[in-house]
Amino acid sequence: MRMRLFFLISLLIFATLCFSCSAEVALIIISKEQGSPDEILQGLSRYLSDFSHSYYSESDACAIDILSRLDVNYRPVIIYDSEKLEDYELNNLKEKRLIEEKSGYLLLSRHYLRRLTTIELIGREFKHGELGIFSMSLCPYGQKALVEAVGFIKKYNLPVDLKLYFIADYKDGYFSSLHGIDEVEENIHQLLIQRYWPDKLYGYFLSINKISRFQALGELGIPYNKIDSLRKEGEALLKENIKTASGLDISASPTFLWQNKYIIAGLDKVMALLADFKEDYYSSKSYAKADKIMLVYFTSPSCGFCRTVEDKILPELGSDFPGLIDVVKFDTSEPGKYNFMLRMEEYYKINKSGVPKIFIADRALVGRFEIEDNIYQIIRENLKRAKDIFPHPSKPIEIEYFYNSANIKSDSSARDIYESFIPDIEVRYRSKAVFKKYDISQKENFERLLSRTKELKGRENFYTPTVILDKDILQKPDDIRKDIDFLIQDRLLSETVGHKDDMLLARIERLSLPAIVSAGLLDGINPCAFTVIIFFISFLTLSGYRKKEMVYVGGSFIFAVFLAYLLIGIGLFAAFYRMSFYRTLADIMRYLIIAVVFLLAFLNIYDFIICRLKGSEGVILKLPRKVKFLIQKVIGKGYRKSSVEASKTPVLKLTCLALGVGFVVSVLESVCTGQVYFPTVAFIAQLPGMVKIKALGYLLLYNVMFTVPLIVIFLLGLWGVTSQQFAGFMKKNLGIIKLTTALLFIAIGVMLIYIY
Repeated sequence: MRMRLFFLISLLIFATLCFSCSAEVALIIISKEQGSPDEILQGLSRYLSDFSHSYYSESDACAIDILSRLDVNYRPVIIYDSEKLEDYELNNLKEKRLIEEKSGYLLLSRHYLRRLTTIELIGREFKHGELGIFSMSLCPYGQKALVEAVGFIKKYNLPVDLKLYFIADYKDGYFSSLHGIDEVEENIHQLLIQRYWPDKLYGYFLSINKISRFQALGELGIPYNKIDSLRKEGEALLKENIKTASGLDISASPTFLWQNKYIIAGLDKVMALLADFKEDYYSSKSYAKADKIMLVYFTSPSCGFCRTVEDKILPELGSDFPGLIDVVKFDTSEPGKYNFMLRMEEYYKINKSGVPKIFIADRALVGRFEIEDNIYQIIRENLKRAKDIFPHPSKPIEIEYFYNSANIKSDSSARDIYESFIPDIEVRYRSKAVFKKYDISQKENFERLLSRTKELKGRENFYTPTVILDKDILQKPDDIRKDIDFLIQDRLLSETVGHKDDMLLARIERLSLPAIVSAGLLDGINPCAFTVIIFFISFLTLSGYRKKEMVYVGGSFIFAVFLAYLLIGIGLFAAFYRMSFYRTLADIMRYLIIAVVFLLAFLNIYDFIICRLKGSEGVILKLPRKVKFLIQKVIGKGYRKSSVEASKTPVLKLTCLALGVGFVVSVLESVCTGQVYFPTVAFIAQLPGMVKIKALGYLLLYNVMFTVPLIVIFLLGLWGVTSQQFAGFMKKNLGIIKLTTALLFIAIGVMLIYIY
């Protein structure tokens, strides 16, 4: 009996609880759509465990009657049926501030309505492509929303008009904001940047995600003192600006206003709308697809026409084809990338040298004018047929990417590689290249990185980020950004045309080696150089030096000449090479050097004609009389001695003296011999790729060839050939030397034009 009674009481209590918990909430939903929107119902289910609803389009008679009494300027409107609400339910809704009373109706508050669905504002002007962002400038969620939205807009160059709206208060002449006075100051700064530096606003938002606000202002060239001087105007802007958020009863950061009509709370919804906007925008341009077209662009710091392509043509392409052009840039001053360009030329079956050069789809464009005339048509054609530069490899290229998840949050460069750069590379090459990602915070991945670095670099390290492709390893963010495209494309190309490392040297050395050897020999046979060495031998003989001493002195003298010329050449090369990185100077020097080379060719031809007509007295290119006298004076002071001294001077002293005199004489003599040396060094400095690395070898080779004739003449002098015989030989053959030198200059000039 007791058990029955207990069971009945328990059943009664359970039934009472079930009845009280399962009471149904009844709603009336009024919106513009004809059918009940899924977004609204899904949003409501997050707040209400159980509810029933009646749906009306705003054009229905029942809805018109209700709306006329409510006089609300937004949709949808969600009304609670108060007659079906129990007292405890009503109190619960009021405590949670889910409802607001209006004209006798209980409405779901707009604060919560924004969380569960998009609100359309009635009677507000529609502004196509306008995105308003309501935020607190120091709110981390607001900052994240700005960075993502601005990054997407900038990446695809969308015609979106961004409006900033701040959430703050103004009372009794003072501003207040959730994050304090610093947030008020930042609100003012952003409004001033939007007004006076609108082209730098996106860059500012993307920069402050990585560096401080003051650093961002400095890097973007926005003077802080100018912003500070505009503070009063900034306060007026902020005072007016915050009225929008207040008028729309917006207090959550971030909240979005799309097209000036739709209030949206979720960032994911806004990003989806921006993606749809991008697709519609591209469709309006009659493009068949929205995927980017890869444009492989080869340039060089010493290329003047490349400047026009980079500063004018490529930016205009970005504006005219927003988000559709993916430019991959390679600098041909780097040997591997120059060799890669040569292989690309073979792949495309073209025989046009030089830069700027662009490969896109199945076309190659060479030179500024060809690029200017054809690039637009090729892009439009490729947008419709979408042909890739590289075919799919037999199997995807696998790239090992090591990162440290524990450090990504604190290291902005590593975070950018992880969050932006690697995903962009994956999109660029789609299924052609696959990244195998290893987080070294896991033991097995850490050990794998140690093993791979020891295998490739000879020692273990755990530096991240690290990218490994076959035997190539990149371990700095800047190197990864600069070279990952090259490594991937090099492998893709190897699938088609094979791998050839010697194409660069084969093409360049075929031109450069003969020119440098010839220039060195001709410079050594230069009448100026011969005049000095002949005078030197004669002076040593007349001063009573023995042959043994003359060998020491002459050998040291010639070595000093070699060393002095080598150092002069290295200095000139460094100057020319550095100039190549400054485009304006590079342009000036490029034309100046070519002009000087052809001028010297003309002057040597003139000297050849004079030699044939009048002899050697009327030539222009010769050692000036004053310099010749100064050289003779230096040699005389260094080596003049009495016959008694001739037998007592130590060999070491003679050698050291010869080195010093030879060095000074070489500097003076370069006034004449520099006519060959200067353009030759300029020629070496302009050689692309790997030849730059071998520049010291070329300079050594030149100076060795320069000293060969001097050694020969010196040996002949020791064996008894007189200065009169030397002079007679030079006078007889001066015209041939001048003509040969002119032909050499013409050849160097042509090769310089070829290289440029």
